Amino acid sequence: MELVPWDQVDEIPDVADDILESVEDELTVRFTHVPHPYTQDHLRSFMDAPPTGVTRWVIVVEGRYAGNIEMRQQSGHEAKLGYTAAPWARGRGVMADAVRAVTQHAHEAGIHRVELRAAVDNHASRRVAERAGFTFEGIYRDAELLRGEYNDLAVYSHLATDAD
Repeated sequence: MELVPWDQVDEIPDVADDILESVEDELTVRFTHVPHPYTQDHLRSFMDAPPTGVTRWVIVVEGRYAGNIEMRQQSGHEAKLGYTAAPWARGRGVMADAVRAVTQHAHEAGIHRVELRAAVDNHASRRVAERAGFTFEGIYRDAELLRGEYNDLAVYSHLATDAD
């Protein structure tokens, strides 16, 4: 698994096709805010530089797009992670490795608390958090409005003082 800075996304072979395949996947549509249907305009916008305050990486396995992960700095000491795995890369431990690597990077950059949230019924994403060493903190009720429905979110965190 390799984390490639987002400004190098165009160097990944077939990355646009792989992103399109990923965002049309049923689980991606169900659990993320990715627009659906996803257009070429959405793709062009996504492939541009991420918004201010967001650091994004391409996850590459064997030279292929395996997903992406981003860190949104909330304050000088806190950041939130979000990620999407390509369907073919799920269940291989790739995302847990990526979460660990980005979390370590965040702590080394002085971020004390890294948080991630997942829909309570997104069992795969919750397993990623647990395998990456995050601590389950609880459930935020109706914390997310996604495609017209409120969802409860499981909240996980990793502190710079947590043992690895």
